[in-house]
Amino acid sequence: CCVAFSPNHLSLVRDGPAERREFLDSAICQLRPQYSRVLGDYNRALAQRSTLLREAYRDRSRLDLLPVFDYHIARLGSLILVTRQSYLRHLAEYAAGFHEGISSGREELAVRYTVGGSGSGVLDPQGSREELEQALLTLLEQGREEDLRQGSTGVGPHRDDLSLLLSGRAARNFASQGQQRSIVLSLKLAECEMIADTMQSQPVVLLDDVMSELDRSRRE
Repeated sequence: CCVAFSPNHLSLVRDGPAERREFLDSAICQLRPQYSRVLGDYNRALAQRSTLLREAYRDRSRLDLLPVFDYHIARLGSLILVTRQSYLRHLAEYAAGFHEGISSGREELAVRYTVGGSGSGVLDPQGSREELEQALLTLLEQGREEDLRQGSTGVGPHRDDLSLLLSGRAARNFASQGQQRSIVLSLKLAECEMIADTMQSQPVVLLDDVMSELDRSRRE
């Protein structure tokens, strides 16, 4: 396995949720090839449901097919949520330790899973797979009219995010350039530890332009 860092990876902090979901999913896929199949099946079901939503908005008789796609999205989505949470629990612990070292103990990094879309504040990502499946199914049913208007699915792991908190504050809004780089390095080093733990071998680590924007203590 290989873990790479380049200045482009600062988008993990700066940009939107899609970047952080991609980081999390790609890291998991290296360790669990079957997870890639689950993601692919979920994205196909999501695309098919979106097509059906647009058709049903014009022709309500098509609504009879929606429960089939709701079931598949809830089942696959719950598997994705459980897998992400399991991986993130350990990744966050490692990342916090690395960041404490890089910042000489001056900062605390917390990485948390947050539910986006219409499931925010309702869906508990730490629930069991069965609980998450039922919760997703309920939310899909409750949000059906809004989904019809939007032509897309408003709840599910495709809407979720990772919250990166630096000493309790949102890193995206408050972290300096050097702090952002330190956060991404901590996440990447944590990914290395996850690979080493799971595969019992050290990954190849590729680092490009690591030191720029870091002060002397962080470079050391």
